[in-house]
Amino acid sequence: MKIFLDGIVYSIQNFGGISVYFNELIRTLENENCTFQITTYNDKKQNPFPSNAEVTEISRFLERYRNCKINLNGFDIFHSTYYRNPDNKKIKNIVTVHDFVYEHYNNGLRKFVHSSQKFSSIRNADRIICISEATKKDLLHFLPDLDESLIDVIYNGVSNTYRPENIAHSEGQPFLLFIGARAGYKNFQVAAKSLEYLKDFKLVCVGGGKLSESDLSGLPSSIQNRIEHAGFLSEEAINHLYNQAFCLVYPSSYEGFGIPVAEAMQAGCPVVTSQCEAVIEIGQDSLTIVENLDAFEFSRNIERLFEKEYRQKKVSSGIALSKKYDWKKTHQQTLEVYRKALI
Repeated sequence: MKIFLDGIVYSIQNFGGISVYFNELIRTLENENCTFQITTYNDKKQNPFPSNAEVTEISRFLERYRNCKINLNGFDIFHSTYYRNPDNKKIKNIVTVHDFVYEHYNNGLRKFVHSSQKFSSIRNADRIICISEATKKDLLHFLPDLDESLIDVIYNGVSNTYRPENIAHSEGQPFLLFIGARAGYKNFQVAAKSLEYLKDFKLVCVGGGKLSESDLSGLPSSIQNRIEHAGFLSEEAINHLYNQAFCLVYPSSYEGFGIPVAEAMQAGCPVVTSQCEAVIEIGQDSLTIVENLDAFEFSRNIERLFEKEYRQKKVSSGIALSKKYDWKKTHQQTLEVYRKALI
């Protein structure tokens, strides 16, 4: 089996869940008895996982929106990192669908361009991978005529870096942890405003860029002074924060999977979350689920974690469940999808 990976995502984003997904796939393929190539472009913003199989091409005008040029014959499988079709129609085309954020939360030309490319890629696929049942449900909502037998649900994995460190909570001011982007459907201000009812806590943010005026808009200064941005950290540093935090606060309205939730579970950090379908699918009984997107309700549910028995039950459940999310398992199942496509 000869596999062509289209590395266009490395030219689109500086860092993100999709590049993590494909970095782990490259790591798996390096250890498999198969031939593969990962093609990247000279305008890339990040490098993929180091591999002798990487080939760098000159980026054409509007490269990300064009069919992917395959520079050699003989490839059996094409797998794009971001919704492109191959220029060779004989090759088997695999698409991984991560979420439908654009379709739910964007409008106008931006949504039209993104969705047109995505839907074209999906409709031209020989097999489709969805990263959760919730994402599969969304896929069939937006493309109801799709042949469901072509879809495989394969969960994302979690890095082995995330693990319990057997340390107490932060020795200083106790803190809530917020990971990732903060705009729109991520509902950052719900997490921030919960500090109004949790006078002894601060909120530590990781990723998502520096705190902006819109992030802090409308918040009393007494709350703003208790919000910190830890910057862009290594996995080891984030794991340490998971272990020190009182909990991960995750009020997002929508996710395709919710990797920080699985990371926190594996690290032994309890999670307080909203009624997000994919997150509930991933976290199940280990989560503390808040019915409404309301800061007061979040604060009351966060306070439930003061109860030692309740907290330990959530932590133990999360650690046990997190074993389900393993990158090696994810990509062994991905290789099975490749084989199915060739039958």
